[in-house]
Amino acid sequence: MKVIGMVPARLGSSRLKKKNLLKIKDKSLVSLCLDKCLKSKCFSEVVLNTESEEIARQAPSGVRIYLRDEKHANDKATSEDFIRDFLSNNKCDYLFQIHTIAPLLSARDIEDFVYKFIESEKQVGLCYEKIILETTDEEENPINFSFKNKQNSQELKSLKKINWCMTGWRAEDILKEECLSFGTERYFHEVPKLTGFVIKTMQDYAICKNIMEK
Repeated sequence: MKVIGMVPARLGSSRLKKKNLLKIKDKSLVSLCLDKCLKSKCFSEVVLNTESEEIARQAPSGVRIYLRDEKHANDKATSEDFIRDFLSNNKCDYLFQIHTIAPLLSARDIEDFVYKFIESEKQVGLCYEKIILETTDEEENPINFSFKNKQNSQELKSLKKINWCMTGWRAEDILKEECLSFGTERYFHEVPKLTGFVIKTMQDYAICKNIMEK
């Protein structure tokens, strides 16, 4: 069985410039992520998926470079585009995407997700953070509570916030799906809030850097 651990990392970023090259403990986010994938020992192969030679130079020994086309790395391209491209050109039984912007993930966290998703025999594996707080939609309509009464928090229906720190696919038939991100058979894997914390802003980066360096 071939299990690929893929780390996507493009050079451009509209919200946080060159975020994949930001450093923690004198290592770039992409290097840290690739190191953990190699350390996890659950992948047949670890691949860096990028369009950038600059980012490719961050890969440690033992990592294969997949240079994607520029059209799958611009601001208009979505994860759907580069995942479909990768699966169309790389044969495997399972593909796992591990994100550089979740630096608090450990090798053990990666292994736990990989083994449990494969065991589930589902088509897509999604990581989530459990939220047990009163939550509304954008129109301020309650989702898991009522404005008519105040419940104890432990009585609230919990919500699953998909954080995308890791994603898994059973490659057998996923390319037939209209939407690769969710497929039709889904395994949900809980990741604690701090473990699955993702960097979207400079403040997020500062938080992770402070935690990991101190």
